[in-house]
Amino acid sequence: MKKHIFFLLMSLFVFLFVYKNNVDAQICDPSHPSCGGEACVSQRVIDIMQGCNASCQPNWVSQTVECSCFPYCEVVLQGIYCDQSTCTSTYPFGFSASCCLEDGESTTDQCGSSNYPSCSTSGTCSDGKTCRQDESTPELDCKCYCDSINADLKVDIGAGLVDGPVTVHPTQNFTLNWDASSGTDCYLDGAWVYHDGSGTYSLTSSHTYNFHCTRDCGRVTDDWVTVNVLPIPNCGGVTGFSTIVAGSPGSFSADYYSPQGNLAKEIFYDNLGTSTYDINRIGYEDVADSSVTWGPLSATWTPSLAGNYNVCCRAWNGAIAECRPPLYGNTPPVYTCDGSDFAGSGTCMAVTVVTPTPTRTPTPTRTPTPTATRTPTPIQTIAPTFVPACTCSHQLSPDSYTLNYGQSTTFSAAALSCNPAGCGGMITSVDFSVPLNNTIASICGSTSTPCPLTSYTYTDSAAAFSVGATAKTQAGNVSLSSVAHWSLLIGTTSDTSTITVVGPTNTPVPIATQTPIPTPTRTPTPTATRTPTPTATRTPTPTPTLIPLVCTVDPLNPINISLGSTTTSTALVRITSGDVTGVTPAWSVNPLTLASLVPASCTLSPTQALCPVSITGNTIDSGTYSVSVQITDGFSLATCTPNPRNGTITVYNINPWWQVAWGSVITDGSVSSPIPVDAVSPYFI
Repeated sequence: MKKHIFFLLMSLFVFLFVYKNNVDAQICDPSHPSCGGEACVSQRVIDIMQGCNASCQPNWVSQTVECSCFPYCEVVLQGIYCDQSTCTSTYPFGFSASCCLEDGESTTDQCGSSNYPSCSTSGTCSDGKTCRQDESTPELDCKCYCDSINADLKVDIGAGLVDGPVTVHPTQNFTLNWDASSGTDCYLDGAWVYHDGSGTYSLTSSHTYNFHCTRDCGRVTDDWVTVNVLPIPNCGGVTGFSTIVAGSPGSFSADYYSPQGNLAKEIFYDNLGTSTYDINRIGYEDVADSSVTWGPLSATWTPSLAGNYNVCCRAWNGAIAECRPPLYGNTPPVYTCDGSDFAGSGTCMAVTVVTPTPTRTPTPTRTPTPTATRTPTPIQTIAPTFVPACTCSHQLSPDSYTLNYGQSTTFSAAALSCNPAGCGGMITSVDFSVPLNNTIASICGSTSTPCPLTSYTYTDSAAAFSVGATAKTQAGNVSLSSVAHWSLLIGTTSDTSTITVVGPTNTPVPIATQTPIPTPTRTPTPTATRTPTPTATRTPTPTPTLIPLVCTVDPLNPINISLGSTTTSTALVRITSGDVTGVTPAWSVNPLTLASLVPASCTLSPTQALCPVSITGNTIDSGTYSVSVQITDGFSLATCTPNPRNGTITVYNINPWWQVAWGSVITDGSVSSPIPVDAVSPYFI
């Protein structure tokens, strides 16, 4: 009771003293845009009696405008307000607040009663307090006050500093800038920082940053800013046919996810025989619905060319973000699909497209036409007159020609001779052809190159009887045939040339060593001989028997290598039928980043071929490597079984060891720490 009476008397004295000396006696102006009214006047009196410099401020807790006592509670924007002697806290991060401190009431907090008015330079306070004038008593002595803290956190995404929230793309850089009163202890998301500074950050998911500062004497404040990250779509679980015959369909499917909806889905293929990572669409679906976040996609692909391919998935979140498999681009707003939302297969699968085995059509046997027998006249015998046979030949030039992938050239056919001279007349047209569905070259008119990939025949009816040839994207040899029709000759003549494809322009590609296909001897095609002998008959030419091409590939050795090291694996191709003149292996690895494969030339014998490949470990992981092998006899192609032949690859890290430097080791026994054999770099020694 005595304390309350003393407080009232003291408060009245202070009020009269302040009024008499005209010390900050102005009350809130009711016309002030942020404060005014009778509530402010009454609160003002209470603040002055409590001994502080009052100012008009909004009370964010009670949603009213009042006169507040400062610096007792200067962090009102963060939800703390000092209402007379009661402290209210609405901190979202759970920190306690102490803004209603009565520091000047204790004699232990005095910093020198004789130092006024030089309190800030003469007085000494502890726990981070400030020595300044006490206007609540007539002595005007110096006391220690726990000053409030001003803290500010802002974000800049390229358009200037703002309080947030802001929205960024995943991994997009942005700047955080923070500032607080000196003499404070500050933390950004729990990590200590200087009271003012800035830094560059990036996120893959949304986050709220907290800037928290305290004084030893009990002041505390916070500020925060929210950075929202646009969601990235994802895809994976690609499944389907691992081997397809060219010209036949194969089915594929994949799963897709977009946390924000607006999901668009695609399945595409990439020909690994090219030097770039191309995207060729197989199937596509645009859901365009924000409520649909999951879904599969199925599509059918009919490849036209043999080779090794990737079939992959691709996803969109509307126009906001897109994901692609590794190696197919990752510049925002394009990001890498990781397939982590799906079980099973990844974002791509390896597909081998093989050439269909052509069906050999047997040549029909001609039935000889019996020659009519002339009945001799009894009186006079007519002696038969023998007409010499007419034989002609033509030449296809050049005899052979070598092309790089995608290059074209021209071949021409011209008459050589006829016996007797001139008996065949002149060439009227020439039919050109290469083996159907071959993977080496295509032909067309000499003025229409490059030729379509599926063009295998062409007829020229005008001199100079020429044909264009274009190399495909597989190395090897193929025979170009020409059949000439004459104006007087009964029958036709034929000749051949060889087309060799060796690889991309200026980029040598190792291919299987092939024994050159011998140029067939130009044997003039005999024409029917007019033999008037009554009893003569024509003997039919026997049809040659074609030997089928058959081969198998032995199992590949499992490969276990350390990261960065290189080893060699060899495919043993066993030839069980056919006169083989060339072997072409196609190597691949899954996943693509596991290892690098460098093929070498094959060694060919009549019964087998050895095809080596150099393997270098690139990523610590496990997977498979495969080879598809084709053989040729110069006229047809055959694919060895199984197709493909697969082997396993495991890439592991090098084994650890230890060494001693600048010291000694003492032991009662032996000490051994050999350097692993797979530590091949001189930096490891």
